[in-house]
Amino acid sequence: ACAIVVNGQLIPIGTVNSIAPDFSRAHDFLVNTDLHRAGRALHVRYLQNRARRPWPGSFPQAQFDSSSAIDNWRLILNHTWPVSSRVINDFQASYSRFREFFPLSGVAETYPTLIVADLGFFTVGPNTSIPQRRAFNEYLFGDAVTWAAGHHAVKFGGHYSWYVAPADFLQFERGYYGYGSLSQLVSDRVPVFGFQGVGNGFFSGNSGNFAIFFQDDIKVTPNLTINLGLRYDFFGNPADTKLNALNAVANLPNTPLVFNVPKQDRNNFGPRLGLAWD
Repeated sequence: ACAIVVNGQLIPIGTVNSIAPDFSRAHDFLVNTDLHRAGRALHVRYLQNRARRPWPGSFPQAQFDSSSAIDNWRLILNHTWPVSSRVINDFQASYSRFREFFPLSGVAETYPTLIVADLGFFTVGPNTSIPQRRAFNEYLFGDAVTWAAGHHAVKFGGHYSWYVAPADFLQFERGYYGYGSLSQLVSDRVPVFGFQGVGNGFFSGNSGNFAIFFQDDIKVTPNLTINLGLRYDFFGNPADTKLNALNAVANLPNTPLVFNVPKQDRNNFGPRLGLAWD
């Protein structure tokens, strides 16, 4: 049998199997309703997904598991109605929420992740990427109008979406340390390597986006249709990307390693050209 020396004592070592609870539980819900009356169409959809499972470390041990929770909700409303014999309006609204939570409790809340080299790089402790949590909320409103006249079928509209997206994740919050030997760990000596996250792990991903578009389907001949259009999109930077400038002390001039407040991208134009032959 193999053995290692720890503080002058010979300690037998061998293969160890660890067992921790593992399961996956999920619930899915879908509700649809449609109403058609006097040329109007109202559609409502509700979707929900709920998932639960343990999230173990590299070496499964129940006391270091995280009870992960993931939830999705989405409510969608679509209302279509004829404004006149040539014009149709299509209104859309939706609310979406995504939540992901990997908590730790008890001894795991402050226990670091440890690696011992002479035990075959044995790892003990919770997963290095937890605890963490984040949520994502999207509020969307959009409208599109279709107008048909002669050889033209014109459609134009746009949408606006607002995101509320807080997240909390500090890498190596509990510490991540490697020891060359078990003796080094037991004697509480300085580890061979180590990482310790400090500071605030909160990040606000709040942002606003919008898009507008215009397109025209032109019936050139009974067999040929040309599609022309233009779309513009604006994607707002997440609110806390401005904190990037706090790293300016580490700037390296004349290199890509320069930390500033990211600029907004305002030139997202997308032309459209299509041909359809029947």
